Formats: sequence, C-alpha cells, structure tokens
Amino acid sequence: MPVKKLHCPTSDDHGYTKPVRYYVKDETLDAFGEAPGVDDEVWTLAGSCYGNIKTGNGNEVYRAKKIDSDTDAVVKVPWNSTTRDYNNRGRFEINGRTYNILYVQNEDENNQTLIFGCRSNHG
Repeated sequence: MPVKKLHCPTSDDHGYTKPVRYYVKDETLDAFGEAPGVDDEVWTLAGSCYGNIKTGNGNEVYRAKKIDSDTDAVVKVPWNSTTRDYNNRGRFEINGRTYNILYVQNEDENNQTLIFGCRSNHG
C-alpha cells in the first residue's frame, strides 16, 4: 500500500519524513467465543502517513516520560481525517520497528499535530 506524504499546515516545519503505519488489534473471537492469546494476536493495518520519531534521551522523550515513565519514543504526525482516530489501543510500525502507543496528545488542542508517547517492542 503506497503511503501518501502529508504536509502539516503549521507555521513550523515538523520534518515529517518517516513512513508511519498504524495498526489495530483484531478483536475477533474464535469459534469458542474467546479472544486470541498473546501469541496469536493479529494486528491489522488501519492507516498510514508520514511523521517523525524521537528516541533516546532527548528533551521530547524526557518530557514524555513525565506523562508516562515507560515512554522511550515520541511520534508526531499531522492531524487529519485519518490520524485523528489513532489512539492508545493501536501501535505504530516505523523503520521496521514496532511501538506500542501509551498515550496521545492533540498538540495545543488545535487539530494540527498529534503527539504519541510510545514504548518500543524491541527492548
């Protein structure tokens, strides 16, 4: 599925250069009416866009850790009709790495930029 590059209409350049894929867990029950176990989880692509990611010990990650101490990555994407539905029940794939979403913020509540505090699945 090709990823369409989106430009955020804010006055500053966020540098959205990384393809970001958003996945949600398939909540379909099996024939016995049970949810799949952790090893059998199925994640389905629900959206994609361009964004940026900060990891490590930078200021953005430091500030994000004050919201959730498990945060080790901060992902920013432009707010639009697709990304506005991204939430902490999903996860991202960026550069072949998977990041569970811990929380989401609508930066300045102005519907232009979404900020996600994430935790890498790759220890």
